[in-house]
Amino acid sequence: MYLLAIAVALAAPASAGDIPPLIRYLIPVTGDQVSGANGSLWTTELTVHNPRDTPIVVRGSICCDNNVVIPPQTSKAVQIAPASFSQGAFIYLPADPNYGPIPMTLRSRDLSKTAESFGTEVPIARDSDFAQLVIITDVPTDARYRATLRIYNSSEAPRVVTMRVYTLTGSTPIETRSVELSGINVLVFDPTPFHPGYAQVDPLTPAVRAAGPRVRIEIEDPIRHIVSPPPPPIWALVSVTNNDTQQVTTVTPHP
Repeated sequence: MYLLAIAVALAAPASAGDIPPLIRYLIPVTGDQVSGANGSLWTTELTVHNPRDTPIVVRGSICCDNNVVIPPQTSKAVQIAPASFSQGAFIYLPADPNYGPIPMTLRSRDLSKTAESFGTEVPIARDSDFAQLVIITDVPTDARYRATLRIYNSSEAPRVVTMRVYTLTGSTPIETRSVELSGINVLVFDPTPFHPGYAQVDPLTPAVRAAGPRVRIEIEDPIRHIVSPPPPPIWALVSVTNNDTQQVTTVTPHP
């Protein structure tokens, strides 16, 4: 499943001098041997490389522990413990101004098709991918494909956003829908939550499929124009799956 991992800069202060500032990454889809449609069996594999001369600690919702140590100059598989297969998870890595971004690879594949495909590498995005208005264009509506729109909050909190679907050249929505992102309401701000507020929907209703071969999807917070400061940014992607081959492609947002 060609899905995306998002990197979000997090200004987390050091605690008692032993935890450096952290960079937060959102892994959009996690899971191991999860059953899907048409007999598919999905797994995601996250590999993190430490290019530094000292060990680094990966923190977050990690299977069997909340921390994984990666030795210097070493790549290591990191298994995320998801709240659900689709919801995704945040992980945290130490920032260091002397080094660039930490290389990571997220690969998603259908285990029932291992002889046909090694899977698809998932690119890593930056905090600039989160926005008040998310635009995903060129989503196919052909009946040979199914699609899932996944929407992520930049925190663990629930919220409601508005989804609109247009033809590629249209300015009047084919469909407008309120989408509720599930999440956790906390009394005290948590700078290192484990999971984002999240929702997934099928955007290809009969009316959308009948509108044309490709569509554009826009998602925004309905109050973003009337509040200051604006609400937290969001991010979204569409995974498109071929019903016959189970090959998955991700259609990602445009600036």
